[in-house]
Amino acid sequence: MARVGQGAAHEGVGPGGGRGAFGSQHKKRNRPKRSRRSPEQVVRDLEAQIEELRLKAHKTRSFSPDQVRAEIARLELTVAEYAELMEVSQATLARWMKQETRPRGRNLDRWFALQGVTREEARSALGL
Repeated sequence: MARVGQGAAHEGVGPGGGRGAFGSQHKKRNRPKRSRRSPEQVVRDLEAQIEELRLKAHKTRSFSPDQVRAEIARLELTVAEYAELMEVSQATLARWMKQETRPRGRNLDRWFALQGVTREEARSALGL
């Protein structure tokens, strides 16, 4: 005779419902095993992630000639001094400010990096 609340499927099953000592079945999950990476591989992976983030930052950050003028004023530098700090010619800086060209690659990286420098750091870098 079946107990109240139990169907015929449970008849003849021992204590715990036949599910082992803990009352539930423990199934092993089929997770793929992770292989251990060498420290060199970890470094390579992190460097790749940094490069991806750097490229993403370039897409999300903007450049404008007004920002160049504002930086020159904030740092209290001449156009010639700012060009030297940026490691570009005055003609290149002038083209950026006239919107004829835009900084790319190393120059864009340098421009973003210089956004956070203080007047003192800029003057020190220029030897002023």
